[in-house]
Amino acid sequence: MNTMRLQAIHQPERVERLLEAYVQAADLLPPDAYRIRDRGALPTAVQALIAQAIRRRELWCCYTDGTAVQLFVGEMSLSRSLERRSPVLEIRRYTERGDLAASGAWITDQDGHWRPCTD
Repeated sequence: MNTMRLQAIHQPERVERLLEAYVQAADLLPPDAYRIRDRGALPTAVQALIAQAIRRRELWCCYTDGTAVQLFVGEMSLSRSLERRSPVLEIRRYTERGDLAASGAWITDQDGHWRPCTD
């Protein structure tokens, strides 16, 4: 993947789509989970994490099944993406209490499947 294409993918709306694609493919959500876009409807701890993410220019998406909330925060690592010639997302997953549940870097293979990106 060339530098120009990776820089185009680095645009916020495209990174957000990649983050959403990862969340859907990662099988981390209950089948009846739905996305919450209204930050005011989220627990205070999650709102604080979203505010931090926005200040850092990271993207976020939040899901609930009506009982639990999961927040995903991510950004594309341009340097790692250039090295691997494919978008690399650095993603953190948080609980509704604001606890970090998982973090890591993820990349898609040529078939569009997400896999951990190891150095």
